[in-house]
Amino acid sequence: MLREAIRRVTEHYLELTIWQTRSEPGGKGQVQYRELLEQGVAVHLVGRRPIQ
Repeated sequence: MLREAIRRVTEHYLELTIWQTRSEPGGKGQVQYRELLEQGVAVHLVGRRPIQ
């Protein structure tokens, strides 16, 4: 459901890039990252480091 919402939003805001965390352990974030890429969403995979 969330991926569908992201897809719809990014259809209207073409400059929007989604930042997906890796979600370790387990790697669920990497799976979501690949699925978003397959949907044509501009997405960036990031680690767990805090943003400064």
